[in-house]
Amino acid sequence: MNVDRVLAEIEPFTAARVMKKLSGGPASDSYLVERDAERFVLRIDTGIAAAFGLDRQAEVEILTLVSQTGLGPVPEFADPGQGILVTRYVEGRAWTENDLRDPERIRSLAALLRQLHALEPQGCHFDIHEKVDRYARAIGTPEGDSLAENTRELLRKLDDASVSQCLCHNDLTCANIIEGQGLTLIDWEYAAIGDPLFDLATIVEHHRFNAVEEEVLLGAYFDTASAKDIGRYQRHRVLYRYLLVLWLTSVGRLGGLGPEQQNRLRQEWALLKTGGSL
Repeated sequence: MNVDRVLAEIEPFTAARVMKKLSGGPASDSYLVERDAERFVLRIDTGIAAAFGLDRQAEVEILTLVSQTGLGPVPEFADPGQGILVTRYVEGRAWTENDLRDPERIRSLAALLRQLHALEPQGCHFDIHEKVDRYARAIGTPEGDSLAENTRELLRKLDDASVSQCLCHNDLTCANIIEGQGLTLIDWEYAAIGDPLFDLATIVEHHRFNAVEEEVLLGAYFDTASAKDIGRYQRHRVLYRYLLVLWLTSVGRLGGLGPEQQNRLRQEWALLKTGGSL
Protein backbone atom coordinates (compact mmCIF):
# COMPACT_ATOMS: atom_id res chain seq x y z
CA MET A 1 0.00 0.00 0.00
CA ASN A 2 1.49 3.35 -1.08
CA VAL A 3 1.89 5.62 1.94
CA ASP A 4 1.41 8.90 0.04
CA ARG A 5 -1.75 7.59 -1.55
CA VAL A 6 -3.06 6.50 1.84
CA LEU A 7 -2.52 9.99 3.28
CA ALA A 8 -4.18 11.62 0.27
CA GLU A 9 -7.34 9.64 0.99
CA ILE A 10 -7.57 10.56 4.68
CA GLU A 11 -9.51 13.82 4.78
CA PRO A 12 -7.82 15.39 7.85
CA PHE A 13 -4.37 14.49 6.51
CA THR A 14 -4.50 15.28 2.80
CA ALA A 15 -1.96 18.09 3.29
CA ALA A 16 0.28 16.06 5.61
CA ARG A 17 3.69 14.82 4.53
CA VAL A 18 5.69 11.75 5.42
CA MET A 19 8.86 12.63 7.32
CA LYS A 20 10.38 9.16 7.65
CA LYS A 21 9.64 5.51 8.17
CA LEU A 22 9.68 4.68 11.86
CA SER A 23 9.55 0.91 11.86
CA GLY A 24 8.66 -2.08 9.79
CA GLY A 25 7.31 -5.10 11.60
CA PRO A 26 5.81 -8.31 10.25
CA ALA A 27 2.23 -7.08 10.61
CA SER A 28 2.54 -3.36 9.78
CA ASP A 29 4.73 -0.44 8.73
CA SER A 30 4.76 2.86 10.61
CA TYR A 31 5.63 6.36 9.40
CA LEU A 32 6.19 9.72 11.06
CA VAL A 33 3.80 12.22 9.49
CA GLU A 34 3.72 16.00 9.92
CA ARG A 35 0.77 18.35 9.47
CA ASP A 36 0.89 22.04 10.40
CA ALA A 37 3.88 21.47 12.73
CA GLU A 38 2.04 18.63 14.49
CA ARG A 39 3.39 15.11 14.32
CA PHE A 40 1.52 11.85 13.99
CA VAL A 41 2.21 8.18 13.38
CA LEU A 42 0.60 6.49 10.39
CA ARG A 43 0.46 2.71 10.62
CA ILE A 44 -0.44 0.58 7.60
CA ASP A 45 -1.04 -3.15 7.90
CA THR A 46 0.78 -5.72 5.82
CA GLY A 47 -0.85 -8.91 4.61
CA ILE A 48 0.45 -10.77 7.65
CA ALA A 49 -1.83 -8.77 9.98
CA ALA A 50 -4.89 -10.58 8.62
CA ALA A 51 -3.18 -13.95 9.11
CA PHE A 52 -2.69 -13.11 12.79
CA GLY A 53 -6.35 -12.13 13.23
CA LEU A 54 -5.58 -8.78 14.85
CA ASP A 55 -8.75 -6.99 16.00
CA ARG A 56 -8.11 -3.43 14.87
CA GLN A 57 -11.54 -2.15 15.95
CA ALA A 58 -11.00 -3.35 19.51
CA GLU A 59 -7.55 -1.74 19.47
CA VAL A 60 -9.04 1.66 18.60
CA GLU A 61 -11.58 1.38 21.41
CA ILE A 62 -8.83 0.53 23.90
CA LEU A 63 -6.65 3.38 22.62
CA THR A 64 -9.53 5.79 23.17
CA LEU A 65 -9.68 4.68 26.80
CA VAL A 66 -5.97 4.60 27.64
CA SER A 67 -5.20 7.87 25.85
CA GLN A 68 -7.52 9.66 28.26
CA THR A 69 -5.25 8.64 31.14
CA GLY A 70 -1.98 9.36 29.31
CA LEU A 71 -1.08 5.67 29.16
CA GLY A 72 -1.31 5.46 25.37
CA PRO A 73 -1.26 7.64 22.25
CA VAL A 74 -4.36 9.53 21.09
CA PRO A 75 -6.07 7.93 18.07
CA GLU A 76 -6.76 10.52 15.37
CA PHE A 77 -8.09 8.38 12.51
CA ALA A 78 -8.80 4.70 12.02
CA ASP A 79 -10.04 2.51 9.20
CA PRO A 80 -9.83 -0.99 10.72
CA GLY A 81 -11.14 -2.63 7.57
CA GLN A 82 -8.24 -1.21 5.53
CA GLY A 83 -5.70 -1.70 8.31
CA ILE A 84 -4.98 2.03 8.69
CA LEU A 85 -4.43 3.86 11.97
CA VAL A 86 -3.20 7.39 12.72
CA THR A 87 -2.21 8.30 16.27
CA ARG A 88 -0.71 11.42 17.73
CA TYR A 89 3.07 11.08 17.97
CA VAL A 90 4.33 10.51 21.51
CA GLU A 91 7.31 12.76 22.19
CA GLY A 92 10.19 11.00 23.87
CA ARG A 93 12.43 8.03 23.27
CA ALA A 94 11.82 4.31 23.28
CA TRP A 95 13.47 2.37 26.05
CA THR A 96 16.27 -0.06 25.34
CA GLU A 97 17.31 -3.22 27.15
CA ASN A 98 19.71 -1.10 29.21
CA ASP A 99 16.84 1.01 30.59
CA LEU A 100 15.36 -2.15 32.06
CA ARG A 101 18.56 -2.79 33.96
CA ASP A 102 17.88 0.38 35.99
CA PRO A 103 15.98 -0.32 39.26
CA GLU A 104 14.30 3.10 39.29
CA ARG A 105 13.00 2.66 35.77
CA ILE A 106 11.77 -0.83 36.62
CA ARG A 107 9.86 0.64 39.58
CA SER A 108 8.36 3.37 37.39
CA LEU A 109 7.20 0.73 34.91
CA ALA A 110 5.63 -1.29 37.74
CA ALA A 111 3.74 1.82 38.85
CA LEU A 112 2.50 2.35 35.28
CA LEU A 113 1.26 -1.25 35.16
CA ARG A 114 -0.59 -0.85 38.44
CA GLN A 115 -2.34 2.17 36.93
CA LEU A 116 -3.20 0.28 33.73
CA HIS A 117 -4.46 -2.79 35.55
CA ALA A 118 -6.69 -0.63 37.77
CA LEU A 119 -8.64 0.77 34.78
CA GLU A 120 -12.17 -0.35 34.07
CA PRO A 121 -11.78 -3.45 31.88
CA GLN A 122 -12.69 -2.76 28.26
CA GLY A 123 -12.57 -4.82 25.10
CA CYS A 124 -12.56 -8.54 24.47
CA HIS A 125 -10.84 -11.18 26.54
CA PHE A 126 -7.33 -12.18 25.46
CA ASP A 127 -8.10 -15.42 23.63
CA ILE A 128 -4.75 -17.17 23.80
CA HIS A 129 -6.28 -20.48 22.69
CA GLU A 130 -7.38 -18.87 19.41
CA LYS A 131 -3.93 -17.39 18.87
CA VAL A 132 -2.23 -20.73 19.51
CA ASP A 133 -4.52 -22.40 16.95
CA ARG A 134 -3.87 -19.62 14.42
CA TYR A 135 -0.09 -19.81 14.87
CA ALA A 136 -0.13 -23.60 14.53
CA ARG A 137 -2.08 -23.35 11.27
CA ALA A 138 0.38 -20.79 9.91
CA ILE A 139 3.33 -23.05 10.81
CA GLY A 140 1.65 -26.10 9.32
CA THR A 141 4.17 -28.72 10.49
CA PRO A 142 4.09 -31.59 13.02
CA GLU A 143 6.63 -29.67 15.09
CA GLY A 144 4.29 -26.69 15.19
CA ASP A 145 1.35 -28.90 16.18
CA SER A 146 3.39 -30.42 19.01
CA LEU A 147 4.46 -27.00 20.27
CA ALA A 148 0.85 -25.79 20.15
CA GLU A 149 -0.36 -28.80 22.14
CA ASN A 150 2.28 -28.20 24.81
CA THR A 151 1.08 -24.60 25.01
CA ARG A 152 -2.54 -25.71 25.36
CA GLU A 153 -1.55 -28.03 28.21
CA LEU A 154 0.04 -25.11 30.02
CA LEU A 155 -3.09 -23.00 29.39
CA ARG A 156 -5.23 -25.71 30.96
CA LYS A 157 -3.13 -25.41 34.13
CA LEU A 158 -3.71 -21.64 34.10
CA ASP A 159 -7.49 -21.74 33.51
CA ASP A 160 -9.08 -20.45 36.69
CA ALA A 161 -12.36 -18.52 36.66
CA SER A 162 -11.60 -17.02 40.06
CA VAL A 163 -8.54 -15.11 38.85
CA SER A 164 -9.09 -11.36 38.65
CA GLN A 165 -9.08 -10.09 35.05
CA CYS A 166 -8.17 -6.59 33.88
CA LEU A 167 -7.06 -4.63 30.83
CA CYS A 168 -3.56 -5.75 29.87
CA HIS A 169 -1.13 -4.55 27.20
CA ASN A 170 0.16 -8.07 26.42
CA ASP A 171 3.21 -6.89 24.43
CA LEU A 172 5.41 -5.13 26.97
CA THR A 173 8.75 -5.03 25.23
CA CYS A 174 11.15 -2.15 25.76
CA ALA A 175 10.52 -0.73 22.28
CA ASN A 176 6.87 -0.18 23.26
CA ILE A 177 7.76 1.95 26.30
CA ILE A 178 8.26 5.66 25.52
CA GLU A 179 9.91 7.94 28.05
CA GLY A 180 9.08 11.62 27.72
CA GLN A 181 7.63 13.76 30.47
CA GLY A 182 6.35 10.45 31.83
CA LEU A 183 5.98 6.91 30.54
CA THR A 184 3.62 6.03 27.70
CA LEU A 185 2.95 2.65 26.11
CA ILE A 186 2.54 2.25 22.36
CA ASP A 187 1.54 -0.66 20.09
CA TRP A 188 -1.68 -1.79 21.75
CA GLU A 189 -2.62 -4.31 19.05
CA TYR A 190 -2.58 -7.26 21.46
CA ALA A 191 -4.25 -5.39 24.34
CA ALA A 192 -7.26 -7.16 25.84
CA ILE A 193 -8.78 -8.25 29.11
CA GLY A 194 -6.64 -10.91 30.74
CA ASP A 195 -4.46 -11.96 33.63
CA PRO A 196 -2.21 -9.05 34.76
CA LEU A 197 0.52 -11.53 35.66
CA PHE A 198 1.07 -12.11 31.93
CA ASP A 199 2.23 -8.49 31.55
CA LEU A 200 4.77 -9.00 34.34
CA ALA A 201 5.91 -12.31 32.87
CA THR A 202 6.36 -10.71 29.44
CA ILE A 203 8.70 -8.06 30.82
CA VAL A 204 10.81 -10.54 32.75
CA GLU A 205 11.00 -13.22 30.05
CA HIS A 206 11.41 -11.01 27.00
CA HIS A 207 14.20 -8.99 28.58
CA ARG A 208 15.75 -11.91 30.47
CA PHE A 209 15.71 -10.28 33.86
CA ASN A 210 18.13 -11.58 36.43
CA ALA A 211 16.93 -12.46 39.93
CA VAL A 212 17.60 -8.97 41.31
CA GLU A 213 15.75 -7.19 38.49
CA GLU A 214 12.82 -9.59 38.82
CA GLU A 215 12.66 -8.95 42.57
CA VAL A 216 12.60 -5.18 41.99
CA LEU A 217 9.70 -5.48 39.52
CA LEU A 218 7.61 -7.83 41.65
CA GLY A 219 8.34 -5.91 44.83
CA ALA A 220 7.23 -2.64 43.22
CA TYR A 221 4.09 -4.15 41.67
CA PHE A 222 2.68 -6.24 44.51
CA ASP A 223 1.62 -5.04 47.92
CA THR A 224 1.79 -8.67 49.00
CA ALA A 225 2.21 -11.53 46.56
CA SER A 226 0.60 -14.80 47.56
CA ALA A 227 2.12 -18.18 46.80
CA LYS A 228 -0.72 -18.66 44.29
CA ASP A 229 0.19 -15.39 42.54
CA ILE A 230 3.84 -16.38 42.27
CA GLY A 231 2.95 -19.83 40.96
CA ARG A 232 0.73 -18.36 38.24
CA TYR A 233 3.33 -15.75 37.39
CA GLN A 234 5.97 -18.47 36.91
CA ARG A 235 3.65 -20.42 34.61
CA HIS A 236 2.95 -17.26 32.64
CA ARG A 237 6.69 -16.88 32.12
CA VAL A 238 6.80 -20.28 30.44
CA LEU A 239 3.61 -19.47 28.52
CA TYR A 240 5.20 -16.32 27.11
CA ARG A 241 8.21 -18.35 25.99
CA TYR A 242 5.95 -20.83 24.15
CA LEU A 243 3.89 -18.05 22.57
CA LEU A 244 7.02 -16.23 21.44
CA VAL A 245 8.36 -19.36 19.73
CA LEU A 246 4.99 -20.00 18.08
CA TRP A 247 4.74 -16.38 16.92
CA LEU A 248 8.30 -16.19 15.60
CA THR A 249 7.97 -19.55 13.83
CA SER A 250 4.68 -18.56 12.20
CA VAL A 251 6.13 -15.21 11.09
CA GLY A 252 9.06 -17.11 9.60
CA ARG A 253 6.72 -19.41 7.68
CA LEU A 254 4.92 -16.34 6.33
CA GLY A 255 8.21 -14.84 5.19
CA GLY A 256 8.53 -11.93 7.61
CA LEU A 257 11.38 -12.92 9.95
CA GLY A 258 14.56 -10.81 10.03
CA PRO A 259 18.06 -11.95 11.10
CA GLU A 260 17.69 -10.65 14.67
CA GLN A 261 14.37 -12.44 15.11
CA GLN A 262 15.81 -15.63 13.60
CA ASN A 263 18.55 -15.55 16.21
CA ARG A 264 16.02 -14.97 18.99
CA LEU A 265 13.96 -17.91 17.73
CA ARG A 266 16.98 -20.22 17.94
CA GLN A 267 17.68 -19.05 21.48
CA GLU A 268 14.08 -19.52 22.60
CA TRP A 269 13.91 -23.02 21.13
CA ALA A 270 17.02 -23.90 23.13
CA LEU A 271 15.41 -22.57 26.33
CA LEU A 272 12.25 -24.58 25.76
CA LYS A 273 14.24 -27.77 25.28
CA THR A 274 16.21 -27.25 28.50
CA GLY A 275 13.50 -25.97 30.83
CA GLY A 276 10.22 -25.15 29.18
CA SER A 277 7.70 -26.50 31.67
CA LEU A 278 6.59 -25.80 35.22
